[in-house]
Formats: sequence, structure tokens, C-alpha cells
Amino acid sequence: MLEITQYQNQGLLWYGNRNDQLAGRLATGFDSLDKALSGGWPPQGVVDIKTPMGIGEIRLMLPYLQNKQAQGLLVLIAPPTLISAEFLLANGIDLSRVLLLNLYQEEEALWAAEQCLKSGCCALVLLWQKALSVKQARRLLLSTEQGKSSLLLYRLAQKAMSFSIPSHLSMSLQPHELGIQVRIDKQRGGQPSAEMTLDMQSRWPDLTLPSVTKGSNVLPFSRAVSH
Repeated sequence: MLEITQYQNQGLLWYGNRNDQLAGRLATGFDSLDKALSGGWPPQGVVDIKTPMGIGEIRLMLPYLQNKQAQGLLVLIAPPTLISAEFLLANGIDLSRVLLLNLYQEEEALWAAEQCLKSGCCALVLLWQKALSVKQARRLLLSTEQGKSSLLLYRLAQKAMSFSIPSHLSMSLQPHELGIQVRIDKQRGGQPSAEMTLDMQSRWPDLTLPSVTKGSNVLPFSRAVSH
């Protein structure tokens, strides 16, 4: 039988509300999401994001990126679409602190992510992966602990639903006519949540349906893909 410390090292042991796990939370910009996360995003570690691509999944994390860039490099690995430099610049991201790695071989991307996370000079890595094993996810989590860094792991929703991976926070996203629908699947120091809708009409009108279509069951799959 594995010892408790082995479960801890593998990220498989979960705790109740502990002050040290909730300290230093980073505000999300949405009161309802802050409340569900006991104050905001975890200051470091793995955030597992199961989502369709191009629904605003990067915009949702902009406050996180803005905060993290003050601590070190932001590294984007294997994004599925072109990342607009103008978009990042217009939203307060210093491009001199951004590194883009177009590595689309799975092993290369995972190796690069590990090295960046444990280097001590990269504050945040954004990694897009179609498939990921529990063992690989555990290595990424241990790398964040070694480098005191953070990982935003974007996984295709339909590929990621079959199993859970070691992480500090795991959430599922879906498009909604008002913005994005979020469900907290698990989190350290907190509880899962029911689905909540984040209203992005005022900040990102191109992510929402026009007012004349409100009440329709048709989701805007043809929205502009600027993340």
C-alpha cells in the first residue's frame, strides 16, 4: 500500500479548506467565479481546463496572465490557432515576456513544458494537448512544484472527460449565449461547483450572441476565434 506521502507527491491526495492552500489567490474578474474558487485562481500549480477551442478560453484567463507576467516569462506551447500579438498587447500583456513554442509533437511539447515549469524563470506555461496520460500530468504537476510556477493545461473537452488528472484545479468550459459557462470539477482546498454563466457582454461582445437572438438554443459556434 502506498504511503500517504507518496499520494501527496503524486497529487492524488485532496484536502479540506486549509488557509495555506487558499492564500494568495488571484482574482478572476468575476465575483461568482471568485466565490466558487474561495477567492480566485490558485497562485501556482496546474489548472486543468477542459474546453472546446475558440470560445474565449484565453480571454477568461487574461487577469491571470497579467498577474503572472510580473513574475517571469509566459510560455505558450502548441496553440491550435494563431495567437494575435495585437490582442495580447491590447490587453496588457508585455510581448517581451512572451515565448511562443510551436511544438506539435506530443513528446516534444511535454518535454518543453516540463523544462520551462521547473526552470525558475517561467512564471506560467500555457500548454494545449489533445491527449494526456495520468503519468504525464503528474510529471507536469511535479515540475510546477519544483519551479514554483503555474500551468494552464488546455484539453479538448471530448477527449478529457473519460478520466481525471492530478491538478490543483480542474474545470470544464462551454460556450454560452452570454459568454462562457464554467463548472468547477475539483479544486484543492475547496469544493466542486454547479455550472455558472460568466456574462462577457460588456467586455467581449463578439463572444456573445446579438440581443435579437437571446432565448435561442443555438450556440454561436461561428464566433470570431480570437480566444
